[in-house]
Amino acid sequence: MAIYRISDVAEKQHKVSHQAATPNEIPDLPGTQKEKFFSAVTARLFFFVLFLFDILWVGYAMITACISGIGKLATGSQVPFWVKWNLKAWITLKRASVCGISLLISLVSPSFGIMVACTYFFTYDQDGIDEVIPASLQAQFHLNKDRLNSR
Repeated sequence: MAIYRISDVAEKQHKVSHQAATPNEIPDLPGTQKEKFFSAVTARLFFFVLFLFDILWVGYAMITACISGIGKLATGSQVPFWVKWNLKAWITLKRASVCGISLLISLVSPSFGIMVACTYFFTYDQDGIDEVIPASLQAQFHLNKDRLNSR
């Protein structure tokens, strides 16, 4: 990833904005408006598709929470199968809800939505990192977790 000095970029933008550009001349700035627009639309489209799948996940989690809750109540919490299944179902419902909220936020601001999800999983549900976070990002979470645990 390239590192820019903010003052250099500001000067370059200032020079470009004050120059009288001819119609054939394209300013030498990183990324054109078309690329930025396409990138923004594509990111939001993918977040929307993920949000639709998350709605299905929330539905599945609600159904399993209801079934396991009925089983737990019917047995008076005496059968370990129903107790464990109910606990897992509630954790799944929480994870699905947090992912849904963060994906909904990501439709407006992708970086903030991702930050909400990462903050939840890093702070409250570190086991969810292995189950929900993509493998490509898990290494970053585990590095930060190791740093915090070493203090």
